[in-house]
Amino acid sequence: MTALAAFQAFFFNNQRIIYLDTANRQLLQLSPEADPIPLRDNLLKVRDYLASYGMKLISSSDSSSMERRPCLQDLVALLVSDPALLSRLNSAIDRIPGNPPFVNLDLNSLGDGGDRLAQHFEQCKVAARASSFGLNIPSPEKIFFCQGGWLEEHAYWAVRDLGIKGLDLAMNVRVAWDGKGKRPTENEFDVLFTHDNRLHLISCKASNPNRETATGSRATEALNELDALADRAGGLFGKAMLVSARRLSDYDRERARKMRIKLVEAEAIPNLRAELKEWLGGSA
Repeated sequence: MTALAAFQAFFFNNQRIIYLDTANRQLLQLSPEADPIPLRDNLLKVRDYLASYGMKLISSSDSSSMERRPCLQDLVALLVSDPALLSRLNSAIDRIPGNPPFVNLDLNSLGDGGDRLAQHFEQCKVAARASSFGLNIPSPEKIFFCQGGWLEEHAYWAVRDLGIKGLDLAMNVRVAWDGKGKRPTENEFDVLFTHDNRLHLISCKASNPNRETATGSRATEALNELDALADRAGGLFGKAMLVSARRLSDYDRERARKMRIKLVEAEAIPNLRAELKEWLGGSA
């Protein structure tokens, strides 16, 4: 009804009315006369798309000068193939209270695979050996990478490697919008991109998806949040993907299917680029 009211207001005032038909890749001039204009490129940028849905982009990672970490693929392959090692890594960092400026890990506590993990972190330049059995992570930014930022960067590069013309890509995007209450609601998106003038959202989770919370599992919460944000930020044609370093339960996997959220889990993550191409269909 709101769209019809807007159409009538413009129509009766002899104003030009244009509709972006993303399904058929064309601009439709509806008034004063019908005039379809074919589109070959992606017109909408992430910032513009968010703004059209009432979201103000506060900040995002500067990816223009970002370089791929040389060992990232090896690190991803190690952690998604060894959920026990990933669990020990997350637990070791989580045990340190507050927001520490640095973290010292005891490699003995990481068990099997700890030495390989330390080597990959050193190659990624996010940590350095403090002793034979100690690993120092020297800053909050590098702690973030070790806690799950590695998965977000992998998703970012998988999208970028598609090489799609006109695709606009952003990572760690913070937005503010008018939600309930007097203060603006703030959210953060892991990876966002516009393609064919539609917003695509990727949420990355490196924590245990089956850990119980007050409202279900962590995966249940993640799916609910992603479904709501995809609708709020992407509208009717927004698309959502959840990338989980560990496998979800059958229950949550079925919920993702019903929500039309593309799910990429564990062993499939090193081949994320192929999963993305399938997700985007013939347009990739």
